Amino acid sequence: MQWNSVSEFFAMGGYAFYVWGSFWLTAGVMVLEMLLIRSLWRHNRPQLFASFPFHAGLYLLVGFIVMLAIVAWVEQPLGPASPVWLAVQGVTAFVGVAGLLSGTLGAVLLLCRRFFDPVLRAASCFADYFNLVFLLAVFVAAVFAWAIADPVFSQLREFIHGILSLSPAAGIGTPIAAEAALASLFMIYLPFTHMTHFVAKYFTFHQVRWDDAPNLGDPAMQKRIMANLSRRVGWSAPHIQSEKSWAEAATEVK
Repeated sequence: MQWNSVSEFFAMGGYAFYVWGSFWLTAGVMVLEMLLIRSLWRHNRPQLFASFPFHAGLYLLVGFIVMLAIVAWVEQPLGPASPVWLAVQGVTAFVGVAGLLSGTLGAVLLLCRRFFDPVLRAASCFADYFNLVFLLAVFVAAVFAWAIADPVFSQLREFIHGILSLSPAAGIGTPIAAEAALASLFMIYLPFTHMTHFVAKYFTFHQVRWDDAPNLGDPAMQKRIMANLSRRVGWSAPHIQSEKSWAEAATEVK
């Protein structure tokens, strides 16, 4: 379909109600699924009680950083005594504290789950623990900086404003500097981990959720399956031997 103007694009050939209604309904379902982690509610509620505060904390902190940047830019035109600025600053501080405490609690609970749940512990690797410990360290450093040096996040706001304006802020205390350094190291480390699923899932939501079409002789799919089955097993156990391929391990009769 081609459109000659923006109005034609939004009109969708006279089917705007159906097209855009379907679009926003699907988007709403995706957002609710991801924000509320509804799959865990349906299938693994014990994990939800640890995972939800962790993810809620991350979402709140993303919003907090955006709000801090906005507050930093509007402080000068509105003035620090402006009721609007004070209200926005108060809401921003509340979101920041809620995000830090929720994220810290969630990280601790997820670590406890991995340590003490035998099924989850058996499925966990070193990276799973390291990622959670790293994030917990970032949360704890931020909570510490907030509690002893920056109760209304004024120093952090100046730090973010300095980044956005390319003019480093003066007077940033050691706790804020340590918090920023630790968070920066984590952001450098993040792209090399499986935690990047938070980006990928937005582009593969439908495929992961509902792409359950059977493989009925698709040559391309068959080629990919055979390539994976020909890989060598990378671990061993009483019921499997590492020198064999996955095809041999799957078809071997004991």
